[in-house]
Amino acid sequence: MSSVQAAAGVAQTLAARRDEIARGWADLPLFTTVYGGQRDEAVAEATRLADAVVELAGSGRTDDFLAPSFAAVRDVLSRITSERLRSGGDLQQVMDEIGQLRQPMTAIFDGQPGATTVPVGLVAMTELIGSLRVAAVVALLSESDEVVARQRQELMEISTPVIRLWDGIVAVPLIGTLEIGRASCRERV
Repeated sequence: MSSVQAAAGVAQTLAARRDEIARGWADLPLFTTVYGGQRDEAVAEATRLADAVVELAGSGRTDDFLAPSFAAVRDVLSRITSERLRSGGDLQQVMDEIGQLRQPMTAIFDGQPGATTVPVGLVAMTELIGSLRVAAVVALLSESDEVVARQRQELMEISTPVIRLWDGIVAVPLIGTLEIGRASCRERV
């Protein structure tokens, strides 16, 4: 069985047991911390994640983070992980909590107790959870890049004060070198 077929099988199983999985996910620290006792909201967000994971698994492209099927997963994970970090978690803790998403699905794909082989669905599901962890890191890194760019712009703006003297006339203190970034302060006025 190919990995695409295994992922499609995972998608079918996840879709059939979506509500059960979403309720299980909503009870995990990733959701309980973010939604602080608001179970209905936690279940709703967990359901959105489950739907996105079903779509991703159905595409068979669980390791292609640029695939269109990954967009919904990135969106949901970005919201959840950002809120989780704001509520006091660190990156390692968030990654561990994303890894815990495997727990409610393991029983579904685990196969028979005492089996000598690992079910293909369990392997595909484990790969999928690994992809979710990587997608969360990518989302967090891109978010931190945006924050750094925004902070850089804000620092540039406050480092070059512009004082309006009269209509159409401004004063700009010149201490140090006047580089392109600082010179562009005229355009802000």
